[in-house]
Amino acid sequence: MEQIWSLFKLLSEEQKDVLKSTCRGSSRSHEKFIYYLLLGETDEEVLVKKLKVSAASFNKIQSQCKDFLSGYIQKGLQTPLDEIQLVHELLLKGEIKTATKIYTALEKEYEEKQKWQLLDVLYLEGFRLGQITGNLKFIEDAAKKRNFYIDKHAQLSKLYGEVMVEMVRSEKFEDRKEDPKAYFRKIQEMNKRAYAIGHNTLIHNTLSILYNHHARFFNEPDKTWEIVQQVEANRQKFVSAFSPVTDAISRIILINFLCVYDGYGEPEAYLKETLKKIDAGGAMARANLIYALLGYYLSEGKTEMVLKHLDELEGIQDKTYFASFKSIVLAIQSFIDGNYTAFNFHYNLFYSDPNHIHLPDSEIIVRILELVILHIEKQDWLYKSKADAMRTYFNRNLNKTRYSEEYDILTYLITPSKKNREKLEKLKQSKYRSSKMLVSYVLKYIGSPDGLA
Repeated sequence: MEQIWSLFKLLSEEQKDVLKSTCRGSSRSHEKFIYYLLLGETDEEVLVKKLKVSAASFNKIQSQCKDFLSGYIQKGLQTPLDEIQLVHELLLKGEIKTATKIYTALEKEYEEKQKWQLLDVLYLEGFRLGQITGNLKFIEDAAKKRNFYIDKHAQLSKLYGEVMVEMVRSEKFEDRKEDPKAYFRKIQEMNKRAYAIGHNTLIHNTLSILYNHHARFFNEPDKTWEIVQQVEANRQKFVSAFSPVTDAISRIILINFLCVYDGYGEPEAYLKETLKKIDAGGAMARANLIYALLGYYLSEGKTEMVLKHLDELEGIQDKTYFASFKSIVLAIQSFIDGNYTAFNFHYNLFYSDPNHIHLPDSEIIVRILELVILHIEKQDWLYKSKADAMRTYFNRNLNKTRYSEEYDILTYLITPSKKNREKLEKLKQSKYRSSKMLVSYVLKYIGSPDGLA
C-alpha cells in the first residue's frame, strides 16, 4: 500500500478528480480499488470485503493498481524528460520496484525509437538505481551503454546540421549552385554516413534530398524509383521509431513519385492508408499531398477530382512557395475548360509571385499551353516571339537532360518538321505524366507539321 500512496502523492487534485470519474462504476477490480482509495478508504480488510476478493487476489489487485497509476501519471506528463523525472522521484521515495519497472520500459522505448539523447539522461537515473541497490554490474552496464549512445548522438548531431542545410538548398531551385552530378554524389556520401550511424531520421532526410534532386535534375525515372523504394524500406524497417511527421512525409514521397511518373503504379493504391496518417504531419503535409494529387488528376483529365481537392486546399493556409502551384492548377484547368481568359488570369497571377522561380516544372507546362492557345487564336507574331523567349529560358536556366522531353515538345512548336514530329510521337510512351498530357494537347490542337506556319 505504501508504494500506491507514493504514486498518489504525485497526482494533482485535477488528476485525482479525473481519475475518480474514470474509475467510478468500473467493473475492473483495480479501478474499483482506486476509486475506494480516492474516496478515503484505507483499511485493507474493508477494501477486501468491498472488492469481494481473497487476500491473494487483493495483492494482485494492488500490483495492477501500481501499474495503472504509473501509466496514468506518465500519460499526463508534458515532455519525455518528465518521464525520467518520475523515475527520479520514485527512487528518492524508495519506490525501487516501481521505478525499476518504469526505467526498464523507458530504456526499451528509447532504444527502439532511437531517442539517444534521452537515453543519456535516463542512464543517470540508472546510476542512481544501481547505487541504491548496490548493483555494481548494473552501473557498469549503464555506463557502457551511456557512452555508446553519447557517441552515437554526437555523430547524429554533427551530420544532422549539415543535412538540414542541404534539405533547404535542394528544395529551392535558385539555391542549386553546384553541378547536378557533383551535388548528387555529395548527398550520396551524406546518405552513406547516415546509414553508418543508423538513425532513421538521418537516413530518411538524406534519401529525401536524393529524391528531390534526382527527380529535378535527371531524366532517369527507374533510378528515381530506386530511391523511393529505399525511402519506403527505411520507413518499414524503423516503423516503431518513425515519428508521425516523418512517417507522413515518407508516404507523400511515394505518392508524389506515382503522381509524376507513369508505369510504376497508381497513387490511389496507397492513398487510403496515407490519408489516415497524413494529418500527423501537420497542415502542410496534407497540402503537399494535395499538390501532388492535383498534378496527377490534371494529367489524367480527372476534372471532378481537381475541383474536389482545390476546395480542400482552400481550408489550408500555405505560406510556402508551393502556394504558387495553385495558380498553375487553375490555369491548366482553365485551359482544359477552354476558358483562355481565365487561363491568362491565373498564368499572370503565377508570374506575379516571386516564388514562381522555384517551380520550373510548372512554368514549362503553362508556357507550352500558352503557345497552344496563341496558335488556336492565330496570334502568329506573339506565338513566335514567346516560343523564342521560351527557348532562351531553356538554354539559360534548365538542365536539358532532365527536361529533354519538354524541349522536344518546344522544338516541334518552333520547327514542326517531320523529324521533330517523330520525336513527339515517341513521347506518347513517356514515363512522365505531364509530358504525355502536353503531347496530347499539342497534337489535338496543332496536329500535323502543316498545322504550323
